[in-house]
Amino acid sequence: PCPAGAAKAATVGPTSPGRVGDGAESARAGEARAASAAADELDLELRWEALKPTVEGTICAINGHINNQSPLVVKRMVEDFIAVDCSYTWQDCDWHFHGRQEVAGMHAMLKEAAPNINSRVERVVLEDSFKARAYIWFEGAQTMPFFPIFPTGTKVQGVLCANVEFDRQGRLKSEVLRLCFEDPMYIQPQMFKMLAQCARQLAMKEGGCRMLQSAVEAAADEDRVAFARQFRGHVWEASANPHANFVLQKCVVSLPPKQVLFIAEEFKGRAVAAAKHGIRSRMLERLVEHFPGEVLDELVGELTGVALLLCRNSFGNFVLQRVLEHGTSD
Repeated sequence: PCPAGAAKAATVGPTSPGRVGDGAESARAGEARAASAAADELDLELRWEALKPTVEGTICAINGHINNQSPLVVKRMVEDFIAVDCSYTWQDCDWHFHGRQEVAGMHAMLKEAAPNINSRVERVVLEDSFKARAYIWFEGAQTMPFFPIFPTGTKVQGVLCANVEFDRQGRLKSEVLRLCFEDPMYIQPQMFKMLAQCARQLAMKEGGCRMLQSAVEAAADEDRVAFARQFRGHVWEASANPHANFVLQKCVVSLPPKQVLFIAEEFKGRAVAAAKHGIRSRMLERLVEHFPGEVLDELVGELTGVALLLCRNSFGNFVLQRVLEHGTSD
């Protein structure tokens, strides 16, 4: 018989063989999953490489069909190239369409509203993971109000940037469009003049706000001034809008103070109310940061007169900080 101590040692020794086996099996399972994931990733990469020539042709075909004269034909042709769950977004217009029927129907409505519209793909940049970016030139006039950012009866010309994604069969799965301003070769001077005419209305919406900020960044000073002047007499209203206030801020940051003095003028007598406002206070901060001190003496005087009150306000506090950072010693 074994000594009692030996028997005890056998029962309280290192990890039991069953546990060692479980650990090894778990490690092998983990390795198998990692290998499978790597194989799947490689398979997707190879499939994307094989689809790239087809995908570029699909982008060109969809935009080429817009040139067809029949809205019904446009709808049917577009349906052939898009996935059942396709989504379409035009950021500038705040448009969102979902599903093959809606997206194809939108293309048909577009053609009906602008029967003479023409488009062509200028360039396609193929990216990773079934994604691509296309630059699309367009020209035409809408005969009925359909595009909220374009006038009716006026021929317009520009370039759109489309971020697109495809499914594993090469069908269009999603498309996100916006007017292109970042590349000088795609900027049409006529577009700035046209957008300036309706800048205030566009700025009140999320998509139009983003588009106008991009346009102000890309525009020459003359066009920037044209954008800013659309807000003359409407600064107080626009400065409280969650979208338009960003366009006003961009104008203040991008233009010489003398070109946008009217913005500061419209805050006179209301500076304290603006400083305590969750959105208008941002405009005061930009004005203090970018305008000469002597121009803002009256506004700053309104603020410093109630400094104790404002420093305890969650928004006014930040305005006073800007005054201390950028104000004059007087």
